[in-house]
Amino acid sequence: MVGFFSAITRAFKQYWSFRGRASRSEFWFFVLFADLCFLLVVLGAMLPASDVVAVVGSVGIFATLAVFLPLESVLVRRLHDSGLSGAWWWLEIVPFVGPLVLIVLLCRPSYPGINRYGPHPSATEEQLARQLFEQRNKGGERVNTIADIAVKLGVSRATVFRCLDPEQQRQAREARAKD
Repeated sequence: MVGFFSAITRAFKQYWSFRGRASRSEFWFFVLFADLCFLLVVLGAMLPASDVVAVVGSVGIFATLAVFLPLESVLVRRLHDSGLSGAWWWLEIVPFVGPLVLIVLLCRPSYPGINRYGPHPSATEEQLARQLFEQRNKGGERVNTIADIAVKLGVSRATVFRCLDPEQQRQAREARAKD
């Protein structure tokens, strides 16, 4: 689980990135941060005019504008995490029903393991290696060899081999002997 400040940091680091995945906690903590920025603007607008209020309001408006694009990118990455296309983002503009449907989609659990948008945000190398190895035979064609998995994870073949359970290690040795 991602903490409040970690979620804010991740969102701003991936400001322009609409690729990858964001966990539920990362998304909802950043939404909370964005709402607090918006609340600052509203409170600044409600107070009687003074220099302090003008500064608070100006900072709040700047913060709200600065948060808009990271909020949209983390929203798209959250949709990716549940296995959905980022195109579902367009539900935001459908009056009344669209935002409600979008909230339901954003509350869906994460797709475990690897989906077409990348690995689960909190998955370990070991979990990813095992999942990729289990998916090695597709349509009679051998894919996801130890070398393929090592390239996908950016680690050595020995590291991938150590991540596999004993039965998977035996199967990998047998496949290697056949080659």
